[in-house]
Amino acid sequence: MREFPAILAAALLGAGIAQAQTPPSASKEEISALKTRPFTWADALETRGNAGPAQVKTNISNTPARQAWIDTLADMVKRSYTPYGALPQAFRNINPYRTGMTDYRPLEYGMTFVMQDPTIKAGKITRSPIPSLSVIYAYANSLSGAEGAWEINTPSQFYFTMRFEPDGTLVDPKERAADGPDIAAIKRAVGRDCIVMTMSGGYIVLLIPGGRLPVVPVTIGEALDAAEAGIRRRQAGSEPADAGTYAARMAGVARSRALHAHELGRPARVRDYQFSHGSFQNEWDPFIGTRGDVLWPLYKVDPSVYARTAAGGPQWLAFGFPRLKYNQLPRDHAIYDAMTQRFDYRSAYDAVFAPGATPASAKAAYRPRGAP
Repeated sequence: MREFPAILAAALLGAGIAQAQTPPSASKEEISALKTRPFTWADALETRGNAGPAQVKTNISNTPARQAWIDTLADMVKRSYTPYGALPQAFRNINPYRTGMTDYRPLEYGMTFVMQDPTIKAGKITRSPIPSLSVIYAYANSLSGAEGAWEINTPSQFYFTMRFEPDGTLVDPKERAADGPDIAAIKRAVGRDCIVMTMSGGYIVLLIPGGRLPVVPVTIGEALDAAEAGIRRRQAGSEPADAGTYAARMAGVARSRALHAHELGRPARVRDYQFSHGSFQNEWDPFIGTRGDVLWPLYKVDPSVYARTAAGGPQWLAFGFPRLKYNQLPRDHAIYDAMTQRFDYRSAYDAVFAPGATPASAKAAYRPRGAP
């Protein structure tokens, strides 16, 4: 999405499941019928994730306030959606969850609800071993859609490409043409200004005060400095490249620096969506495309965002749900309908970003569409 990223296995919780029993010799028809029957939130499987009960004590970013905001976002989802054809399982996360992470993103927290595939085992309804891609995503401060430049990043700097401009416009004209109608439809359903991202299998709706992603373009000069430092850092580490590869990459950096000497302050756009050491290894300059190439914007996070996300409440919100173009199970349709017809994004925005809002006040203020 972090994008919608793959997170996810399970034990059972809640009397609702234990009571929903069928004979041990359940037929294929009985199991199939589970895919189109209503469940309840009392049927939820055990909560997991790095801020869930089993791991929360070791999470370096855990605080009562962040847990309370997760509860508030989860409550908004639960009041807007009734599980259908699936057993809900929550994954609570707060990141960074440990020291030394090279994925230096703003502090984020939230809940992913995975709607697990149900089956019948020993006469009881439980989750099947079939992995589920049917999810609802509710996070604060999630930098969805960022493709990290992992070989270049450090624990104190995060460079990344995105398929989107800061206002949410898709960079690739072909993607704009293909996904534009879908994005427009979701924006109409949301009913307020937002950024809608199309991901593989899902949508992410971003509610951001000011309506722009909290990113800063990286200049060509900074990109070259960061790449050279990363190449040198690897060579001094435990897994250096062979001498020829190292020399080729350093020569590529020098060649590119000379070629762009007159425009080192220009925002960088790169040929490789995964900007890496290898971007400098051949004769192609990483900042120049050929006909038909898409050049991807290279970003870093607005430096002020780190302090704001660490010190205060949510700075922006991200809600994700399945894209029916790729997900056609009954449970996907139920999620999509709830998140486009029942979930009230305007109410969520107003509740969370009201002056002086707290988790308790935001929870009390939120109303699903059609609620009294």
